[in-house]
Amino acid sequence: MANYQLKGLVNPPGRSPRVRRSRLALYTGALFGLIACSEQPDGSVKDQQVNQNYRALQVNLNIDSLQDLVIAQGRQGIVLAHALRLAVEQFLQNPDETQQAKVQAAWLNAHSAYAAMYSLPLPALLAVDSDITLATNKLQYQIDAWPIEPGYLDSLPAYPGSGIISDITVPMTAESLQQQHGFTDVQEVSMGFHALEYLIFARERSDFQLLDSGPDSIKSPIKGPLNNELKSEVIARRRDALRVIAEQINLDLASLLTMNEAGYAIVASDITEGEERVNVGLILSVVKHLRQVALQAIDDNQHLITADVGHGDYSASGQQLLAAKLESLRLTLFHPTNLTALVAADETGTLDALRDTLQEAQSKADSETITAVDQTRLTLLLAALPHLLDDLGRLMGQPPKTS
Repeated sequence: MANYQLKGLVNPPGRSPRVRRSRLALYTGALFGLIACSEQPDGSVKDQQVNQNYRALQVNLNIDSLQDLVIAQGRQGIVLAHALRLAVEQFLQNPDETQQAKVQAAWLNAHSAYAAMYSLPLPALLAVDSDITLATNKLQYQIDAWPIEPGYLDSLPAYPGSGIISDITVPMTAESLQQQHGFTDVQEVSMGFHALEYLIFARERSDFQLLDSGPDSIKSPIKGPLNNELKSEVIARRRDALRVIAEQINLDLASLLTMNEAGYAIVASDITEGEERVNVGLILSVVKHLRQVALQAIDDNQHLITADVGHGDYSASGQQLLAAKLESLRLTLFHPTNLTALVAADETGTLDALRDTLQEAQSKADSETITAVDQTRLTLLLAALPHLLDDLGRLMGQPPKTS
């Protein structure tokens, strides 16, 4: 099986290399912050028993509403992914400007729906079952791996023969593209939303126009020592790749919902046991996930400020994805999941501060145009969210007052 590691081709002109070290530092900070959150105050045996019963009841209610939310978001994502697959077929039938705009809009809708769902604390990721968690993470990498090396997937202008699409020894099938996906590096992406994003946003329409489709065909832009027969084959393979990737996204989203259902069954069973250790661990897992989402929102915002390579770069959807993450935080922390109801007492005003900060950040991120002043304010609001979530975790460790 062929593999391409084109490290010199991964950054198109005008794009700066990816910087990972700062991101690693952020996530390391998140881990230490959550360790601090896990410290529970001492209390009497009676208080501990009351606290245990309180958590068992409340977490049970919240995990049900969380699962309902995940199912609703997941089904919406599947509907929009199906619409994306149909739009891909229509584009391949007639790759003109109108159909290109339609398939791009379908991608934006489908990917935004997926991002909104996966930013939620999925029960499949909360389950105390390493097999389910590992399988879910692997599936997520196949669906939404980014950033990508475009030269690994397809040819670049200066290297017309590069990429697995140009290598006729690599079959354009789902099995083959899955084998090539992340072959030696996580940025060697051949499946998922962002491989599709690159093909429909960064490539020219003529890259999908068959050379023998009629007198009005757009001339192929492929340059170099490739004969017409090979040019036609590469275009056909690119079209096959587009179709296969879109179809696999639909299958993977359905698998993700099935995996999440299995995770929910495990979590619900653990909650029924009523063990305080399990319930506290579940709460901290949820807070940990939300904190990671907040850190990702900070990262997304930084890419928007610096115009660096970020999530949704080819489709210019970074701000839309940032807003989706903030909406997922709101849905989990407040209505309808209402995780904050687990707080027994809030004498420090943490919940009000968290609600106000998140609400204002959402308002800024949802704006069609963000001024420099608003951008500065949004940066400060996002920076406060991980700390407020730390405070929330500590509050959740306090038992309710008893008479």
